[in-house]
Amino acid sequence: MNLYFTANEIQNAEYFWIKYVQAEFYSTELSDLRNNKQLQNNSEIKSLVTFLDEDSLLRITGRLLEAAVCFGEKHPEILPRRCKFTELLVTREHERIGHCGVSATLTQLRKKYWILKGRQLIKTMIRICLICKKYNAKPADQLSGQLSRDRIFQSPPFQIVGIDFTGTILVKDNKETYVALFACAVHLELVSDMSTVFFYLLYAGSSLEEAIAK
Repeated sequence: MNLYFTANEIQNAEYFWIKYVQAEFYSTELSDLRNNKQLQNNSEIKSLVTFLDEDSLLRITGRLLEAAVCFGEKHPEILPRRCKFTELLVTREHERIGHCGVSATLTQLRKKYWILKGRQLIKTMIRICLICKKYNAKPADQLSGQLSRDRIFQSPPFQIVGIDFTGTILVKDNKETYVALFACAVHLELVSDMSTVFFYLLYAGSSLEEAIAK
């Protein structure tokens, strides 16, 4: 038993369902066209230039008669909007072109089919497409956490600074000299020694001058 459908089987099945759907939704129009009558005024395809092809399929004609395109694109088959078969066709073409948007899907469909109010139907089908839902979903809004105490604690200017020393600087009397840099305060102090005693003296003097508490 063959588990795969051939191209002819798929084409014949599609032809059968298109003919069945047209007979179901446009029986009056088909009868009028077979009898060479004008379509009734209440027909939803009254505004279209319709005709029956050699297979008795209902098609429309437009302004592409001289275009170098296939017969199906010149004269697409008419399909109703509110029909499960039409929805399946829209879904198939939408997936075939990689879940593109409304305009791309409509362009692909119009190469062979003319769906009444097709743009609205395509919007509906894309809206319920699971893959498109995941792709177009907006990220969830994450609630911001509470700010830490250190970020919102108010303190006087230069209460907390960093201190670093430069390398040795030689002066004229050949003594080693250093520069202490107070980060954030943009303050420099000349230091003649890097011992702990000199650091405390430096720190105490700067604290008195700049009101540094820490």
